[in-house]
Amino acid sequence: MNLSCCKSRLLVFVSTVIIILNSFLDIAEGVAFTDCGSGTGTVLDVHLQDCVMHENKLCYIDTQNKTFVRFGIHFITEIGMYDTVTSVGTARKWGLHTQVFSKLDICNDSLSCPLQPDKHFYSDDVPLPSWVPKGEANVQWKLSSGSNEILCVEVDVNVL
Repeated sequence: MNLSCCKSRLLVFVSTVIIILNSFLDIAEGVAFTDCGSGTGTVLDVHLQDCVMHENKLCYIDTQNKTFVRFGIHFITEIGMYDTVTSVGTARKWGLHTQVFSKLDICNDSLSCPLQPDKHFYSDDVPLPSWVPKGEANVQWKLSSGSNEILCVEVDVNVL
């Protein structure tokens, strides 16, 4: 069996697993995002649970009676990452940045580490404290490993 045949089968398998994961996790279709300086990774798409995209590229999220919002990021890494992977989420509103999410080690929790050069899917739940202000905000997620920034994405949201 030649190598291209095995890669093709592996790609079909990985794509099928991603589709199943998306169905299982109840994550909406991809949302509009901006790459804010990804390093060793390439972001393929970003998902937010219960996000309703409008023509203005805002992701409207109704937070009433919710304690968290699930998000997911499909990405590709070009090189292997052997340190732990950290996830940090911040929100910018009224010109102020606030950390809303942080996990120092998402390996074996949401990702299989060490990260090999391949496609990956990371998902997690972002807590929604009752004090979260309503209205438009810019949300940013960063994944890093050691001193390497893997990815950085921004999504414009309108919290209802």
